[in-house]
Amino acid sequence: MRNVKWLLCGLTALMLTCGPLAAQDAPPKKEKPKKARPAKAPRPAKKPPSMIRGELAGMVEAAKFDDAQKAKLEEMLKSHKAAQEAWARDNEAKAKELKSQLDALNKQMQELSGARGKLQASQREEVMGLFDDDVKQAYQLKVFTDEAMRAAGGAKLTDEQKAKVASLAEAAFKALQATKDRREQSDIRTKLQADVRSQVLTDEQKTAMRLSSLQGALMRDVRGVRLTKEQQEKVAAKAKEIDGSMQESRSAIAEAEAKVKAEQAKLDQALKDAAKAVVDEVLTDEQRKQMAEAAKKRK
Repeated sequence: MRNVKWLLCGLTALMLTCGPLAAQDAPPKKEKPKKARPAKAPRPAKKPPSMIRGELAGMVEAAKFDDAQKAKLEEMLKSHKAAQEAWARDNEAKAKELKSQLDALNKQMQELSGARGKLQASQREEVMGLFDDDVKQAYQLKVFTDEAMRAAGGAKLTDEQKAKVASLAEAAFKALQATKDRREQSDIRTKLQADVRSQVLTDEQKTAMRLSSLQGALMRDVRGVRLTKEQQEKVAAKAKEIDGSMQESRSAIAEAEAKVKAEQAKLDQALKDAAKAVVDEVLTDEQRKQMAEAAKKRK
């Protein structure tokens, strides 16, 4: 048994000794020569973008420019660009200085304009303080009535018609003062003009208004030209002819507009009802109170 142990130890020592010696005696490995990579071809220089772009490119295409014409145009555009850049270099500092001065002047002008506006408002308040509210109200009604009279389109109104216009204007004026909603105010003015035409003017006056408007449209391109009486009669005849041909279309349009207006009124009412339902069903008592107070402040 002891002999076997000594034999194993001897074999182990022999292996440890021979390993490095064998490694030293082994021939060195030959390195494989690296293949030379072919040289990369130089990248072609990027072609500068064409200055013929946008609308100009479309016009060049429409004109069917050949290569020589395109090249000439390119050179022209390059020359223009260079001139603009040179101008900017020569004048940029001066332009900045002038802009700074202009900004300062604009600021001063705004301050002066603001001061003048305050002065004018103060003066107007002082002058209007000489008149009581009844006088101011009467004057505003007169201006409003004059606007309604102009809706007659220059028709010669009888005294009875003028009184009717004044009555319509007074009712519309009261409705106008009862609301601060701009859309409602616009609707009131529009309705007043329509009421004047439909309830006050006779059929002959309405026809005269239409013919006058058509003659003005026909004469728009020859303003400043003095027409003979015969030429004026021809224009009037043409306007009458057009008015007759347009009457059927005008009636159809009016009918369609009435339907659209009725449908819009339904939609507006539905929206108002929905908004009211939100207030009644969704908001708390405290929120409704806050809403009412905010509405009072806006008034």
